[in-house]
Amino acid sequence: MPVTSNTRNRVVAVPARQQRYNTLDKKIKGLGLRVTPQGRKIWFLQVMHDGKRHYRTLGEMPAMSEIAAREAARDLLVQIKIDGVATPTMRRDKIFAHVAEVVFRRHGQRWKPRTLQVNRANAGIILTSVLIALAFGR
Repeated sequence: MPVTSNTRNRVVAVPARQQRYNTLDKKIKGLGLRVTPQGRKIWFLQVMHDGKRHYRTLGEMPAMSEIAAREAARDLLVQIKIDGVATPTMRRDKIFAHVAEVVFRRHGQRWKPRTLQVNRANAGIILTSVLIALAFGR
């Protein structure tokens, strides 16, 4: 499979062939564009995690641009890393909670017990305010 930098102009100019084929993106490992003989261009993500192959269709050109495909691929890669499962969407609060837990495990050993307790409480407050802001579009 050829690996290219999938820019808007390049994706639009990709020709249809007699056989379907894939081109992979240089920027995000596993992100690719499948081109069918009928000329359809479909974004997909293919990744291995814990010995399992995950293949997910992200969307179709022109409804999904290369920028939107990269963003969707990043979100899906994070979700696979956290859950080991790829579903279409992932809740942002789950990502935040996972990242916070990783930080607490990494740095919590060096903190005093009270500092760890305060930092965990503050993470909850920050998460709540972020969710409220997202819900009301602020």
